[in-house]
Amino acid sequence: MSEPLCTIVVSMYNSKPTTLEVVDSLFLPSLVQNAQKSHQLILIDDQSPLKEETRKLIAKWKPELEKRIGDITYIENPENLGFARSYNKGMRRADGDVVLIANDDVYFPQNSINALVSTLKFNENIGAVGPVTNYANNFQNTLLFHQLKDYSPKELERIEKFATWLRKTMDGKIYDKQKGLIGFC
Repeated sequence: MSEPLCTIVVSMYNSKPTTLEVVDSLFLPSLVQNAQKSHQLILIDDQSPLKEETRKLIAKWKPELEKRIGDITYIENPENLGFARSYNKGMRRADGDVVLIANDDVYFPQNSINALVSTLKFNENIGAVGPVTNYANNFQNTLLFHQLKDYSPKELERIEKFATWLRKTMDGKIYDKQKGLIGFC
C-alpha cells in the first residue's frame, strides 16, 4: 500500500453511555462519509471505563470503515496514558504525511477532512490547521451554530448546511493565530 495522505488518530476514553452515543451517532458515521482508501485510521482506547462497550461499537463499524479506509489500527492501551501521551503514541504509529488528531465526539461534515488537508497543504508556511466548533473557549468557537437538539437526520442536515455556508464564506481566507489550536481536531 502506498503511503497514506492523511493519518487520523483518535484516542478514546469513554466513561459515559452518552459519549458512546455520540461516537455511534456522530463521529463514526461522519468518519465513514469522509473516509478514503488513502487514509490511515488509528483508534486508541485509553483504558476507557466502558472499554467493552467501546470494543463492541468499533466492531459494529469496522466493516464499513474497512470498505472505505486503507489502513485501520485499533490499540488498547494497557494503562491510561492520558490525553497527550495517548495521542503521541498514535502519532508515532502514523504513516501519513499529514496527521489529523481528533476527539471521538466530533462530527466531520462532508469533505471536511480533505478541506483541512488542502488548507494545510495550501502554503508551506502553515504548520497546523483546525476547524471551528460551537463548544470551545477560544477563537475557534463559532457562536453562529446552536447546539444539536438530537442526532436526527434533520439536525445532521443542519450541520451540513452550516458547513457548506461556512466553506463558501471562508473560501481562501486563512486566519493566522499564533496562540495555538485547541486539541479537539
